[in-house]
Amino acid sequence: MENNDKQIEEYGVKVVADQGELTTQMAELVVTNEEEMQGASALLSQASARVKRLEISRKEFTEDLVKQKRKIDTQFKEWSAPYTSMVTKVKSAIGAYVNEQERIRREAERKEKERLAQEARDKAKDEGISIQKATADVRKEAEPVNVPAPVTSSKVAGAKMTTVQVTKFEVVDASKVPVEFKVVDERLIRQAVKDGAKRIAGVRIYQDTQVKAL
Repeated sequence: MENNDKQIEEYGVKVVADQGELTTQMAELVVTNEEEMQGASALLSQASARVKRLEISRKEFTEDLVKQKRKIDTQFKEWSAPYTSMVTKVKSAIGAYVNEQERIRREAERKEKERLAQEARDKAKDEGISIQKATADVRKEAEPVNVPAPVTSSKVAGAKMTTVQVTKFEVVDASKVPVEFKVVDERLIRQAVKDGAKRIAGVRIYQDTQVKAL
């Protein structure tokens, strides 16, 4: 590693020294006529060649490191896979249990509300009072229904766990989703233009100059 660092440092000194001359030329760069464009073209070729050369050198310096990193990443990913699978399965089992307990709690609350509503309707009918007064009387007299909330945390020796309710969504009919939630896929537009499309509603297709170093 130290030898590699020393080689990079020595290489960098040469690069910085080489940059000086081109930097001076860049400071004087203007393109207002054909002659100046020729000079700019030469400068473009020189700078582009150096960029390519640096990229080749970078890959040479990092090739062994990249291979080693890839090997290490692969090995650790292989070691982690069984544990990752365990985590996924355990979380799924706990989540399913908590969701079911929450469903049971909500169902109990729903049934209790229906029972109280029916009781209020019967009371209003039997006593000839308004449904509003009957509802208030029934709620005042009703015994609170104690439906235990699902356990959302656990703590045992050397382990802690907690659950949290997260609001999620699922698109069930994309045609009904409001336009502000739809994103234009520029990749598809770019490919269509590349394939020769001349008109696309809501898109300006135009010609622009792209300079390439040869």
